[in-house]
Amino acid sequence: MAGVVSAHFRKVAERGGQALAEVEVMTAHPQNPRLLAYFSRASEGGGYSLVQVLANNADYELDWYDNSMHTAFEDISGNAIGTAEDQAELAAEILAYDGISDALDRHLNTEAK
Repeated sequence: MAGVVSAHFRKVAERGGQALAEVEVMTAHPQNPRLLAYFSRASEGGGYSLVQVLANNADYELDWYDNSMHTAFEDISGNAIGTAEDQAELAAEILAYDGISDALDRHLNTEAK
């Protein structure tokens, strides 16, 4: 997986009754330059776990509404984005991007209250 170019917290999304932080990520990867990464609070040791990664192929001139059921969003979690080490590296890069950990702290901890 190529490096993270930029990352921005978008919103808290409910998936399966769990609050997840949605982070829009721009990468240098030629096949998947735009991603949506979903993080949950880690069950042990604090911090956050990368739960799901979607390739964001939406064309906002055509796909003018944010519809996660639309085919413009392809699940590339698991082996599609590389080894477990690659996935851990991607998660670490996103969380290290300026403001992301603070946004997750603020929004996911608010959901727990």
